[in-house]
Amino acid sequence: MRCDKTGIVNAACIVLVLAVGCQVRHRTDSGDEASRTSSRFRLAVMADVHFHDVYADSIEGLPAADDSGGTVTIRTMESQLNSTRLFNENYFALRAALDDAVGRGIRIVALAGDFSDDGQPAHLRGLAEVLDRYRDAYGVRFFAITGNHDPTRPFAREAGKPDYLGSGGRPQPIFSTGHPVCRRGLEAISAPDRAKPLSPVCTDEVKELGYAGLLEILSDHGFYPDPEDHYFETPFSSYDASDYSYEIAMREAALSARVHEVCYEGTGGSWKRPHYTNCFELPDVSYLVEPVPGLWLLMLDANVYRPAANADPFAPTSPTNFGGAGDAGFNSVVTHKEYLVDWIGDVARRADSQGKALVAVSHYPMVRFHGPSMGEAERLRGSGSYQTGRVPSEETGGRLADTGLKLHIGGHMHMNNTGFIRGGEAGRFLFNIQVPSLAAYVPAYKAFLFENRNSLEVQTIVVRDVPGFNDLFEYYRTEWEYLDSIGYDGIWDRRVLESETYYEFVDWHLRELTRLRFLPNDWPAEVRAMLRAMSGREILIASLLDSALSLDDCERLIPDEREEISERSGAFDLAWTAAQEEASRLAGESGFALSDFDDWTGEDLAVDFYRLRNAGTLAAADIPRRRMGQYRVIGEALTTSDATSAGSHEKTVGHCFKTRFGMLFDVMSQSTGGMPDVYFQLDLTSGTVRELPGQVRPSKD
Repeated sequence: MRCDKTGIVNAACIVLVLAVGCQVRHRTDSGDEASRTSSRFRLAVMADVHFHDVYADSIEGLPAADDSGGTVTIRTMESQLNSTRLFNENYFALRAALDDAVGRGIRIVALAGDFSDDGQPAHLRGLAEVLDRYRDAYGVRFFAITGNHDPTRPFAREAGKPDYLGSGGRPQPIFSTGHPVCRRGLEAISAPDRAKPLSPVCTDEVKELGYAGLLEILSDHGFYPDPEDHYFETPFSSYDASDYSYEIAMREAALSARVHEVCYEGTGGSWKRPHYTNCFELPDVSYLVEPVPGLWLLMLDANVYRPAANADPFAPTSPTNFGGAGDAGFNSVVTHKEYLVDWIGDVARRADSQGKALVAVSHYPMVRFHGPSMGEAERLRGSGSYQTGRVPSEETGGRLADTGLKLHIGGHMHMNNTGFIRGGEAGRFLFNIQVPSLAAYVPAYKAFLFENRNSLEVQTIVVRDVPGFNDLFEYYRTEWEYLDSIGYDGIWDRRVLESETYYEFVDWHLRELTRLRFLPNDWPAEVRAMLRAMSGREILIASLLDSALSLDDCERLIPDEREEISERSGAFDLAWTAAQEEASRLAGESGFALSDFDDWTGEDLAVDFYRLRNAGTLAAADIPRRRMGQYRVIGEALTTSDATSAGSHEKTVGHCFKTRFGMLFDVMSQSTGGMPDVYFQLDLTSGTVRELPGQVRPSKD
């Protein structure tokens, strides 16, 4: 399948092609010779780096603490602890991960999207400098593909942040020159009452670039053919391996030749239906590359920027015409980028016939994971929660499996997970490996060792020690002192700055993120109140309460001041006493005393929920073994209860507590009860996976 080309011309891209398209040594291997080569391939995939150049000298920053005369440009700790990712320390984490990969002999690194903060020139140039350094010093080849943060829209747009860290610990707004903040002033910022931001700094170094600007900066790292490549194509190429040349590949890799039509309702071009409206031509920077003989990397630009219903056809490059890509993923690819699905199938057929090891990498997951618990989580926290909108449907996963692709590696979710689905056609299946973020808990990347094209080992490498991770702590101390001086209620916990390793720091980030954002914003009010008020012992007892009690009695589960059981009266007190006796019996059967459950609280449970959600079995290193055992006791108690059934119980304590917490514990158990997700072997012939020993640290006592 080859797609028709369109006529969008991008002057910046043409200049770039002319600049790098000179006559140089190139490969002209047909697929036949390469396919006969027997090699062991080593590949590292790093996802969601969110690189922020904290030493970008093109942006006005704070004086460097080392008296070097330089500056630091960083976001506030408050902003970091209210975000699902770190902003600043990623600068150090990426270099530590690359050092680790180089030490393992890995020389091919794929960046699975969100490699930048938000596609700003300052941060993209800083990233390019890091990649150039490892390429020149160690011969590492990088192959990047875009995520929803790079670019945030297909075309450049005015942007900035209100919460860089300024002098005296105060927030420093930094915006691009055309942004309303730089045209109208601070009144354009919606800031908390406590914030007293400094005067804004205006610079186009924080403008969010579209595809053209992004590719111009990162042109050397995968998006265009390289003379060392054995093969390179895009979904729009007119050639194949039999007539490949670097010059032809370079000419057809021009951004002006890599465009597709997308409409509000679906895919344009030959897929367009008569009723489709608001159709625009947008870039797609997907590519297939053979960096070493026999290995095909299929780098998929799965960003779907759906045109708005009121898009302006007379301003085709206006970023306001398009929504963001963050919640689209492959559910939208199959409807709005149908040509890409066809190309995946075409590549898979050719890889099989030519004996290539085929690995697809994109920013988004292709397969639904965590089993039915994803649906349970949505019921627990509401529609769209738990990032369920970002997870592909069973239908989408099955359609992708039917392309013949067998291995896909994705990011976006900041999760460690292995997924699998069978297609509708006999013998078709698809493995989906989710790579954690280096900028969130648990910080890790994945290494892939191919024994041959159909057998490989997958190793999850946790980045624990990061040189320089605490270099910015003294700036954060100034920020904390400022917040404390104004009596800010939502102040973050200063113990974050006592972290001795990057791993400990990222765990603190998750704990504070749970306290400051997840619990206040993401959970139903009654569950949030219970988590904040109850101990583990009380949660176990409540899981065994008689379901016939009135919903009004739910308030008795979360009183401001708890009464002793002996002081209780009425039906609730009798039910609580009976449940306590049963709880003591169940705890004893598992080797615990009921008082052991007082060692943790509902807030500890919430943090562990997110640990397990993000890290899968890797979270075992951070959750005490005894507590995990106690979670199992509660989970079993909730599983055996009949209070989750619908009907007459809908207005009872059983519905109020047991259904909510039953779903919570179901999500937790399935986060560690799926396929191997740390160190394992995949067989792409049979579709089987085998866990390998020796990777997960034992949990704490």
